[in-house]
Amino acid sequence: MTAMPRTSSDGRKRRSRRSDPFPGPVEELLICAAPRMTHSYCALHHDLLPHHHGDEFRRVTSAPGGLQLIEEDEVGSVEILREIGETEEEGNRRRSSPTRAWGEVRSVVELSRLARESARRRRRRLLTLSLVAVVFFGCAAVVPTELAVDRDRGAMRLVTIFNYVLVAIESWIDKGYEGLVADRKIPMGNHVLTLALGLVYNIAQNGAIAIGFPMALVLILKNSQLLFQMAANSFFVGERYLLVHELAAAVLVSGVLVVVVATTTTSGVFETVAGTYEHTARPEDPALAERRRVMLGGVALMLVANVARAASNVATQRAFARCGNFFVEKLFYEHALGLPFLIGYRPRDLVAQARRWSLQREPLVVARVPIQIPALWILVALQAYATFECTRASARVVGLSSAVTLALALAVQRFLSIVFSAAVLNAPPYPPLSMWLGALLVVAGAVSYVLAPKPIRRTITSSSKDPASFCCI
Repeated sequence: MTAMPRTSSDGRKRRSRRSDPFPGPVEELLICAAPRMTHSYCALHHDLLPHHHGDEFRRVTSAPGGLQLIEEDEVGSVEILREIGETEEEGNRRRSSPTRAWGEVRSVVELSRLARESARRRRRRLLTLSLVAVVFFGCAAVVPTELAVDRDRGAMRLVTIFNYVLVAIESWIDKGYEGLVADRKIPMGNHVLTLALGLVYNIAQNGAIAIGFPMALVLILKNSQLLFQMAANSFFVGERYLLVHELAAAVLVSGVLVVVVATTTTSGVFETVAGTYEHTARPEDPALAERRRVMLGGVALMLVANVARAASNVATQRAFARCGNFFVEKLFYEHALGLPFLIGYRPRDLVAQARRWSLQREPLVVARVPIQIPALWILVALQAYATFECTRASARVVGLSSAVTLALALAVQRFLSIVFSAAVLNAPPYPPLSMWLGALLVVAGAVSYVLAPKPIRRTITSSSKDPASFCCI
C-alpha cells in the first residue's frame, strides 16, 4: 500500500497507511493523531494518552479494509516523551510497555483467528450433515410411500392429508395466532391462489400414482419441472436466460423424451403397480394397451402437476417480493385451508379407507413373538416424518449455503431414489437401458442448469427461499 505523506505541526513528515493489525471485528479504537506518537502506543494505551497536552483525538471504527493508523518513527517517540517531561529511563520503560502489551494483543488476535477457523469448521460440518440429511431423508420418504402404494393404490390421498396436518400444526407452533392471523403479511388472495395451485399439484400427482404410474418415472418427471419453471419465469417474471440455460433445458427435454418413449413402447421390461409387462408383448396384447394408457395418462397428469407447481412458485415469488419472505405464513395458509378440500372430497371413501387401514394388520416379529401392526399407518407416519426432516434440512442448507447447493443435493437425492425404486423395490424385472439413459440426461440437465450463472431478472429482484418448494417426492 502506498504511504501518504503528512506534515505535523512542527513541520515533520508523518506517514499514514492502511493496515489490518486486528483481523477480527473490533468495536472501536481511540487513535491518537498527535505528532510523534507511535501507532502501537496509541492503539494499546489510549486511556493513558496525555489529554492535558491538547492532543487531538479521532475515533476510528474497524472496517473490512483495515484501520487507519498513525505511524511514526522511533526518534519522534523519544522526543515527545522528553517533551512531556519524563527522564530517559522513564521513557525507556514507557516505550518497552507497548511491546509487551502488543504481544498480548497478538495473542488475543491469534485466539480470535482460531475461534473464527473453528466456527468455519463447525459451519462446514453442519452444512455437510444437513446435505446428508437432505439426501437420506429424501430417499427415506420415497421408500414408505412406494410400499404404501403397493398395498393400496389410493394411499397417496391419506399420505397428502397427513402431511398437510403436520405442516399446519408445525407452522402454528412456530408462529402462533399473532404471527399467522393477527399480523398476517401476505394478502389473502395470494394465499387462495397458492392453495388452489397446491391442490391441483397434489391431486394430479396422486392421480398419476393411483393409476399405476411408477414412482421412478414420477421422480424423473418431477425433475423436468425446471422446464416449466423456466417458461413461467420468462413469461410472468421477465427472466432472460443464457445459452447455457437453454442447452441444459435441451438436455433435460431429451432425457424426458427418452424416458417417455422407453416406457411406452415394447422395448424392455418394466414393473408398475398395475402389473408387469413383458418384452414379448404383441402390439394387440391387452396388457400392452393397458400399459400405454397408464404411461400416457401418468405423463399427462405429471404435466398438469408441473404446470401447477411452476405457477405456484411464480405466485409465491411475487408475494415475497412485495411483502417479504414469510414462508411459514404461506405454508400455514396453503395447508390449513387446503385440508377441508382434501377431506371433503368423497368423505365416505376416505372414512372407508381409514377403517380398512386400521383393520389391515401385518405381523411383526419382536423377540420371536409375532405382533400384528397397522402397517399402512406406520408407513404413512414414517413418510411424513422423513418429509418433515428433509424439508427442515433443506431450509438449513439454504441458510448455511445457497439455493444452488440445495438444488444439487435434491438432484442427487432424486437420482438415488430413482435408482433405488427401479432397481431394488420394483426389481426384477429391471427397467430398460434407455430409461437409465433418460434419467441420467434429466439429472445432467438439472445439474447443469443450477451450476450455470443466474438468469437476468427484470421485474422481480428477490428470489424465494421457501422450504415448501423443497419437495422430496
